[in-house]
Amino acid sequence: YPTDSSEHECHLAMIPTHILPKNTTDLHSSEYWIGDTGATTHLTNDKCCMINTKVAKRKDYMMMGNGQWTKADLVGDILGTVHNYQSGEPMKVHMKGVTYSKDAHYNLFSITTMINKGWKLQGTADALILTNKGQKIEFNVKVSTPRGTLFCMLIKRNRQQEADKYTKTLCKKAEQVLCMTPRLQPISIDKAHAMFGHMSEKRTR
Repeated sequence: YPTDSSEHECHLAMIPTHILPKNTTDLHSSEYWIGDTGATTHLTNDKCCMINTKVAKRKDYMMMGNGQWTKADLVGDILGTVHNYQSGEPMKVHMKGVTYSKDAHYNLFSITTMINKGWKLQGTADALILTNKGQKIEFNVKVSTPRGTLFCMLIKRNRQQEADKYTKTLCKKAEQVLCMTPRLQPISIDKAHAMFGHMSEKRTR
């Protein structure tokens, strides 16, 4: 998702045509994302620039477009920068709810997830485009396959310092909360009984 309303209005930065992916093998790069209407969540096999991570549960497993389930290892957010082979400026994005799986072969951007969040999908012979309240996500890097075409976009993982800073800030906040939490003080059995209106240990005996 674009990080603010000003950035999404920019065009995307130029990518030299000689490094554009020519086949699915080139898409094993951690920076190319395939627009996928079959994936139930965003999926990656690279933890670079991930924040807010948590260990995945069974409910986080993913169904792929071929009907197969993929095991999830972590769930979190990714900080990145969208680039494109067309002219313009780069666009910072914060992808939320991304599943990391070491078994994944490609990065999949779940179009279904975005539609469920209110985004609208449009398509031409040159691109798939998601729009929502003036924001736009465009998959216009085309990769031919034996049975059709994949529409992709490039999200560079070049914000690791921001990710590290974000994580350190969260850790400090967590430490502050722990320091402010009052510690439990041990009390005697007789005092506990008195607090709950029970007879003392001596009277009970």
